[in-house]
This record gives sequence, structure tokens and C-alpha cells, in this order.
Amino acid sequence: MIRLEKIKLISQSELIHNLYRESGEPDAPRKIFLNETSQFKDQIFKRHKEVARLLVLENRILGFFIFTKLKEGLNIGGAIVPEERGKGFGKKLFLLAAKMLEETYPGQKIFASTRTENVEAVNSLKKAGFIFLSKELKPPIDGVCGEIEYKKFIYKPIS
Repeated sequence: MIRLEKIKLISQSELIHNLYRESGEPDAPRKIFLNETSQFKDQIFKRHKEVARLLVLENRILGFFIFTKLKEGLNIGGAIVPEERGKGFGKKLFLLAAKMLEETYPGQKIFASTRTENVEAVNSLKKAGFIFLSKELKPPIDGVCGEIEYKKFIYKPIS
């Protein structure tokens, strides 16, 4: 059975950090976990234990989600490990994440954003019950490339 698990080991935090780094998102980490300072690794691990969950099938990690608190509600992001993509786990990840957050933070709106060109993530969000809200342009953090177009979604449970 597929389930969400809390982060318990620093190696799990390393997996999340590096997977997010590989995503190429403008706010993704620039260094691999191994090259971070031990103080920074501890900070990352502490934060992940609070706001991240692993998507697990048997003892296999399929991906992760992480959430942030915003003024208007909660925002989730996540990724599936490369070798597990294209198998429907993205939908399951976003659906389980949204349900967990609904239970933990009743009454909070749940949002998600992804780059417009990330068709797989867009489709996974829609299949999990997220409804398209708007397009947003976000500036790159490192200033190397131009603005990036994102699609913003809100969770509306499927009846």
C-alpha cells in the first residue's frame, strides 16, 4: 500500500534536497547535499522533519512532498524519483498530500504551483483534484534566465 511517511533519517532529507536540486526550479538548492555545511544540513533536516513527507510503497521511496504556509493557505510541491515517473505516482502523491493537509489544517486552502512546461506535474495535479487558478511569472533567483511561467492550482476534492 502506498503511504506517506515522516522524515526520520538525514539520508531521507538528502534525497529530497538532491531531487529538488535536480528539478532546475529557480528556488532549488544550488549545491548537492554532500557539499553543504553540517550546520546547513542540520537545518535542512530539521525543516524536512516538520514540513516534508515521503511517498513510500513497501520499503521503496517513490517521491516526496513539502509544504509551506502562506497568507492565503498552504502551498505544496513535490517530485517523484526519476525511475518511478510515468506510473501514476504523481497523482497519488498530490492526492495524499492534500488529504493529509486537510486533516492537519482544517479550513486552510491548499495550493500548488508548477512550471507551465511541466506537463506531467500539471496532469498529476488535475487528476488529484486541483483546479487551475492562474498563470504567474516568477523571476529567476540567480538572474541567469528570464522570467518563468507557472500555473497555480487550488485543491477541490473530487466528489
